[in-house]
Amino acid sequence: MSLRRKTGIGIAVVVFTVVTAHQVRSQLDPGDEGDFQKRTTFIRTSMAPLDRYVAHWRVTERHYNDKGEMVATVKGLEEILWVLDTNAIYRRYNTSSDVSTYKAIGLLTFNNNSKSFRGVWFDNVSPTGPMNVDAKWDESSLTMVYRSNGTTKDGKEVEYLKVEKFADEENRTATTYVVEGDVKRKVLEVHYKRAEACPGSTAIRVIDG
Repeated sequence: MSLRRKTGIGIAVVVFTVVTAHQVRSQLDPGDEGDFQKRTTFIRTSMAPLDRYVAHWRVTERHYNDKGEMVATVKGLEEILWVLDTNAIYRRYNTSSDVSTYKAIGLLTFNNNSKSFRGVWFDNVSPTGPMNVDAKWDESSLTMVYRSNGTTKDGKEVEYLKVEKFADEENRTATTYVVEGDVKRKVLEVHYKRAEACPGSTAIRVIDG
């Protein structure tokens, strides 16, 4: 199945300056999704920060109420792949609890005009369709800051701020806030730990250890 069928959209990007493979870490061959042993030869300089994301990840979500109290913990998995000849990353995200399952897919690329990362996020619970995302990367702190707008189930327009920081190559944490005027309220914290894909399979499964 093509990526266009999976997401229902297409992304057009322009190829700019590239750096050689020794200047980036692990590259997934976009022609063979799920094979994390193969490397691509080139990547756009502007896309290099996204190489940190390309992997399988264990996910632990912590949900917070309006009082800032943690009310739920949910676990799942995320798979991130290079696609479109390393001009975008494709994210496939799944978490589940005893009562519900959350599924999402996303695309993220670099917009040379805005000098920021632009993306789109689809999930199985949003009442208003996909969410558009704008993000900035800070190399000194290894942090990506995402901004997006959405609509709650009761029709209220809200702004979301997500701050995602890499502690090291194996761990990253993303904290999502709802922004109302000068006030931001934490609603979600997600910890990602790099996982290992099962040999001989492209499914999102991990080996414990």
